Amino acid sequence: MLIGLQYLRGVAALMIVYFHAVGPVERLTGTALPVSFSGSGVDLFFVLSGCVMWLSTHGREVGPGPFLLNRLVRVAPLYWILTLAVAGLAFAAPALLRSTAFDPAHLVASLLFLPWPNPRYPGLFPVIIPGWTLNYEMFFYAVFALMLPFRPAWRAAGTLAGLGGLVLVGQMVQPGSGLAAFYTDAIVLEFGLGVLVGALFTSRIAVPPRAALAAAALGLGLLAALDGTLPKLVAASLPAALVVGGLALYERGAAVPRLALARHLGDASYALYLSHPLTLGLLAAVAAKLGPAASAHWIPVLAALMIGSTVVGSLVHRLVERPATEAARRLVRPRAQPARRAAAPAA
Repeated sequence: MLIGLQYLRGVAALMIVYFHAVGPVERLTGTALPVSFSGSGVDLFFVLSGCVMWLSTHGREVGPGPFLLNRLVRVAPLYWILTLAVAGLAFAAPALLRSTAFDPAHLVASLLFLPWPNPRYPGLFPVIIPGWTLNYEMFFYAVFALMLPFRPAWRAAGTLAGLGGLVLVGQMVQPGSGLAAFYTDAIVLEFGLGVLVGALFTSRIAVPPRAALAAAALGLGLLAALDGTLPKLVAASLPAALVVGGLALYERGAAVPRLALARHLGDASYALYLSHPLTLGLLAAVAAKLGPAASAHWIPVLAALMIGSTVVGSLVHRLVERPATEAARRLVRPRAQPARRAAAPAA
């Protein structure tokens, strides 16, 4: 992955942690912090995903099956581990969790990345609440996989047409709620915008680094200025595409400093994203038990929540995500290797 985009993954994860930390800070200190555009971290992630999927498959012959298997190996192990852990806790000690109740059908749907009504938290949310974005991710992977057999121009056009067609149908039918509303939400267009960004990066269109950096800055400014004032496509999706595209195109023509801590944060962003709700809940409960001395002012409380979530996310990345992903890859490799050996004499 491009270094600048790797850094952006970490920034997007921290934006989402802040977004969810605002509530506990207000409960503990009485101070209502501005949410601003921190919720747009999800929009950045979706555009990033579309861009990275394009870059990782461009110029390579990757079939739909291997692509989907690779995505499953990358996404599922940590998510399944945390999902089963939370479901087990909900079964054994339901009083400890406010937004999760044990329900077998809901658990199975969560493990299969299928939107399903949450028995306690209103909406189509899985056992791990932030996992709703993974349901969209897996859907996008399926759409993109169907386009892989086509040449690049048709692949990009087909992905955009598929996602855009779904949104258009949703706008015409207005399904209201349920699966139809979930999969026709305009947020799926952000993956298509990411694909467009990736296609622009791999094209021969020249973009000066300064212009690319200006586009990223403009996108960031628009995210801050338009937050909640216009439809999401204009206020968040397009600005997020400017940020991602600007950073990617800047790196195509200029060197990006290598910062070890920022790169590690990008590596750990997935673990941080999935684990932070549990960490925030635990830290907030501890602060509440400690009393007024632990929640006298919002600055130390917010700092403790942000730093604590980041540290736990980093530990989960190192101790759980990396070993689990490697184990999953070892399980997959023996099946792939004989096929390659058998194909070698005919090549």
